[in-house]
Parts: sequence; C-alpha cells; structure tokens
Amino acid sequence: MPVVSVPQLSVVFRNLKVLSVTESLVDERSGEWIHQLALSNTTLETLDLYMTDLEMVGVRDLEMIAANCPRLSTLVVANTDLLQLGGVLASATKLKKWGGGQCFGSQEPLAAYERFHLNFSGGLTSIVGLNFMTSMELSAVLPVAARLKGLDLQYTLLDSQSLCRLISLCVNLEELE
Repeated sequence: MPVVSVPQLSVVFRNLKVLSVTESLVDERSGEWIHQLALSNTTLETLDLYMTDLEMVGVRDLEMIAANCPRLSTLVVANTDLLQLGGVLASATKLKKWGGGQCFGSQEPLAAYERFHLNFSGGLTSIVGLNFMTSMELSAVLPVAARLKGLDLQYTLLDSQSLCRLISLCVNLEELE
C-alpha cells in the first residue's frame, strides 16, 4: 500500500460532508490533517472529534472550517478551552448540534467563565459533550436552554441546584442523557 502524505489528504477532504472520529485513537500529533481539512473543504456538514486524544486541533483551523463550510450543522470538538471557542461559534451560523469544550488550560481566572457566554447560532437545538462542566461554566449555555431539544449531561460536574436550574429552563427538551 502506498504511503499517503498529509497534504495529499486534501484531495480526499475536498468533498467530505461528514467526518466523525468519535472515541478514536488518532496517531497524529501535528494537527496538519485538520489544517488540510480547513484549507480544502467547503462542503463539511458534520465534524465530530469528541472523545479523541487529538491535542493539536487549532482554534484557527476550527474557525476556518466554520467560516468555509456554510452547511456545517454539527460541530463537536475535544479538549478545547471554552474561552477560545467564541470565534468558531460566531462563524458557524447554521449550527444545530454543538458539543465539547472544557474549562481548562486557560490562563484566565475562573471568574472569566462566570461572565462568559457563547454566541450560538439561532438554530442550535442540541448540546452534547460538556465534559467536566461545573456550575462555573453553566452561564455559557443558559441563554439557549429554552430552545434545546437534546442535552447530554454525561461527564458534567454540576451540583443538584445547577442541574435543576438548567433542566427547568429546557422547556422543549426531548432527549436528555
């Protein structure tokens, strides 16, 4: 089998609509393949990197994917600080399902998360993969709670009061994990 270089993947990535590597071990540490996807694809509708060990997924590459792929409706990321995702979410104007992002790795004080609000698209109806979300980050999702039909709270670290507050605001909820 011939060896394929990462830049050659851009040919494969050009027309890709769905890329899901959820719960996969991807042995690629440079982030170059996701960069090639960002440079070459305009048709992506789903990008799911949830529960992977990917460490070098650049926020700028995610922003480029969101800006270049007008039909992107599902975006689930891994190991990305919530405070860095504002530009990504602002560019993903057709987003219906979002997930990922964590409160770690930032040099910002924890108080920054209390004031933080994510700018979700008006069509967002599902949030998944809020790993390790605590009451501190809850303010980021409260503004969209009323329109959510799907909510995955697995691996969150919410206290009972915060959990009840969030669920009470989800008046259109159809699926809760």
